Amino acid sequence: MTPEYANIGNSYVRLLETLSEAVWDPARHSKPNEVLPVARTKDRFNRVVDIDGAGSTNATIRNLARATIEFANHVKHGGTPTRRKAGLAADAVISLANVLRRLRDIE
Repeated sequence: MTPEYANIGNSYVRLLETLSEAVWDPARHSKPNEVLPVARTKDRFNRVVDIDGAGSTNATIRNLARATIEFANHVKHGGTPTRRKAGLAADAVISLANVLRRLRDIE
């Protein structure tokens, strides 16, 4: 492990939380009387996917989004940081941001 990758976990968590805040609309995505804190990024992302990607024609897109969310969560909790893990984490955040943005574009 080299020092430049030592803080990847903390940075990655902050990136996921920031993305969660950006896509989460409590009026649209929350159930009645529910508060999902920003730290529950996986739950928030899955809810956004369920609502913004609803419908049988979007099943494959939901699968892609969920696989990306699972991968992002795996990297988030994935042990000792390395150059490879840092790169995969960056790719996962970029991919997840793009998938969630495109779900909003689907009519």
